[in-house]
Amino acid sequence: MSGKPARGSQEKLRRTAFAAAVTACLAACAVMACGGCGGKKSDAFRESLIEYALKTIIPGQTQQGFQLVKLQSYPLGGAPAGEGSDYERFWKIEGGSFTEIDAEEYRRLWEERIKGAQGAWQASEHSIIIRALNEEEGKAALEVDSLYGPLSGEGTVYYLEQTDGSWKIMEKTTAWVS
Repeated sequence: MSGKPARGSQEKLRRTAFAAAVTACLAACAVMACGGCGGKKSDAFRESLIEYALKTIIPGQTQQGFQLVKLQSYPLGGAPAGEGSDYERFWKIEGGSFTEIDAEEYRRLWEERIKGAQGAWQASEHSIIIRALNEEEGKAALEVDSLYGPLSGEGTVYYLEQTDGSWKIMEKTTAWVS
């Protein structure tokens, strides 16, 4: 028997970690909802948050090499969910440069560099999930989950505030560690 956990064990661990992260984020959303979460969410406000996450948060959590980033579906208010929505977008990072890619390219790269990798992964994978967005107060909560290999990753919830057009991390908390 090798030291590598069974595939089912890995999936169970991922589900348990995800459940813990969701619980932490729901608490954060409840706090922000009391302050008016669900107000007008303009594309520019959301896009500035995504850009901040890509340029500031992801590089601070990453290891060197090829990386994949997914902005996961998480509808806020009346926003649409599912494939092709604004809330499901993908990027690859090579040599420090971000390139937005489509879902098909993301899946192909994931299959090739992560699922199909023999031994160590040939890429890191990051997911960004916007948990709360309040344009009126200039506040947001987002979760960044980073996987570096089997049973090697972390999830962090960031509480951010935008002042004079610039985002600042007010607080961050670890949601899960593997």
